[in-house]
Amino acid sequence: MTEPTFQQTSASVSPPRAAIPGGKGSRGGQGGQNGGYPGGLRARILTVLPILAIAGAIFLASTFLHWRAAATAPSGAEPMPVQAETVVWQDSFRVAERFAGQLEPRQRTALAFERPGLITRVTVEEGDRVAAGDVIARLDTQLLDAALERTEAQIARITADLELARLTAARQRDLADQGHSSQQRYDEARLAVSSLQAQLAELEAAARSTRIDLDKSVLTAPFDGMVAARYLDDGAVLNAGTAVIDLLETGLAHVRIGLSSSAARALAGGAEPRLSVGGRPLAARLISIRPDIDPATRTRDALFEAVLPSMETPGEASGTGGFDRVAFGEIADLILMRREEKRGIWLPVTALKEGGKGVWTVFVVDPRAETPVVAVEAVEILHTDGNRVYVRGTIPDNMAVIPEGLQRVTPGQQVRLLPAQRSVATHTGQPGTDR
Repeated sequence: MTEPTFQQTSASVSPPRAAIPGGKGSRGGQGGQNGGYPGGLRARILTVLPILAIAGAIFLASTFLHWRAAATAPSGAEPMPVQAETVVWQDSFRVAERFAGQLEPRQRTALAFERPGLITRVTVEEGDRVAAGDVIARLDTQLLDAALERTEAQIARITADLELARLTAARQRDLADQGHSSQQRYDEARLAVSSLQAQLAELEAAARSTRIDLDKSVLTAPFDGMVAARYLDDGAVLNAGTAVIDLLETGLAHVRIGLSSSAARALAGGAEPRLSVGGRPLAARLISIRPDIDPATRTRDALFEAVLPSMETPGEASGTGGFDRVAFGEIADLILMRREEKRGIWLPVTALKEGGKGVWTVFVVDPRAETPVVAVEAVEILHTDGNRVYVRGTIPDNMAVIPEGLQRVTPGQQVRLLPAQRSVATHTGQPGTDR
């Protein structure tokens, strides 16, 4: 049996190829499922694509809006209409200085008896109005009445004794002249008259003293006024000098106000003062200015005398029973007008715009120009008065200042002036007036 022989053909079998990771021939991994791209690269592509889409949308929208604005925009911009005030410089301005003080009664007295005793009657209550001479209170006078009666009886007795002594002295003189009586007896009768006259004078003085005590047992008002406080009632026993009531003078009052040294000099030089209490004006005149400076407040007190008509006439007509009258102790306001010799102009506060490095500026235009252009000028504030300021600066005369709405314009912008213009030439600083 012969063994089979194998012939080697020319076609040789090639060895198998190694599988490429991630290729089609690879069963393991994700390369075959993701189209052959690495996993990290695909993640980056997925992140960048939304961002590019949003940026493209924004670009297209912006381009469209610019195109639409360009299509609808007018061929030429109109000048901004603004209101302006013509500037005229002045050499001085009036300053209204305000000072506060207190309303005081011209006279205030704690009424008291000069002698001790028992009060039998107090005739007034707090808030009562009294006139000069009205009875306020009375003391018990029984002891004084008895003492006066005793003194008057003694006066009557001494008067009778004195009459007898005069008759006796006359007889002794006649007898002495005739030589029927000694000189001694005549001298005794004559001097007895003198002794009785002295006793009579003493008793009459005692009677006057008792009558004075009786008069002082009645407490009366020394001036027209109002009872501010009542301290004692009927039946109270008091010592001399114990206050019974507190009486305030009405009709006239004092206003005491502390002034600066410059204001005091201006007031002494004839500056016009205006006083008010609670918004109500007071007719007042300057009485005096204290010559020294208060070391605590560094002010000089000025004293005014004011008329208080509302306290002279209670307010029954207004239905308040007089309780609407001015009260002592209220704050009094003094407005003192004085002139400052400084060149400048008055402007509204709204015309100011803060510039660089703390410099205030204003926007100005030339009203004479065919097409005014906004310019910037620097100013310095000299005085403020409510919603207006007095300034000086580089503003040329006859220029127009834009008083408000500065946020609507910018330097170099063309504007159109509205026809209604007003001058800001003068302003006194006095409240409620521009001239």
